[in-house]
Amino acid sequence: MYVSHDFVLQSLSGSSSSSEDLKSMRTNSESTKYSYSIGGRFGFTFPSGMGLKTGFNISRVNRGFRYSDTDGMDTVSMMNNIINTTNTYTYVDIPVLFSYEMSGFGPFYYNINAGLLFNMTFTPDGQFLSPNGEVVPFTRGAENRYEAYKKEAGAAFFASFGMHYVWNDTFDFILEPNFKYSIGSTTIPEYPLNEKYTSLGLITGIRYKF
Repeated sequence: MYVSHDFVLQSLSGSSSSSEDLKSMRTNSESTKYSYSIGGRFGFTFPSGMGLKTGFNISRVNRGFRYSDTDGMDTVSMMNNIINTTNTYTYVDIPVLFSYEMSGFGPFYYNINAGLLFNMTFTPDGQFLSPNGEVVPFTRGAENRYEAYKKEAGAAFFASFGMHYVWNDTFDFILEPNFKYSIGSTTIPEYPLNEKYTSLGLITGIRYKF
């Protein structure tokens, strides 16, 4: 079981002049905030050190949204006619990872993990600027929702280097720098921009050995 402390970078791309304008508006009004993941893995390691892992991973990507506004909106914090709120993007993924375990020194040993995270559900919640410069909600089920995001975010590549400290014969403590890259866009084809996320994280957790 683990929690990962994540720094998440957004990538926006488009092929037209209008998409470049939208990209500029969104880049100027959105910002990176602390994000995190929680999860659990179940794995089997062969005598050679090679292994397989699966389980579940839930990631919460937080993005700041700040923009001048004079209309007044009930769902956000209003200070001096400024919208200042947090957008969230929640991923529920199933990992399929290959691993290689290596001996270390004293109570330490190491492993390398690489594979794919297959997205089961993707839940966006918040608001952003539409192509015409209006603040619009994109939360699923919201009134007057702007259609931009897919229901599933597709697969992501995952890689990590795990450092294990052997506490006793049953439990290890884990410190694991990791990298996650979205392969496909989270947005629908009709939306002017392709939106992807790249995550740099640090897993802290505990391992139970059967």
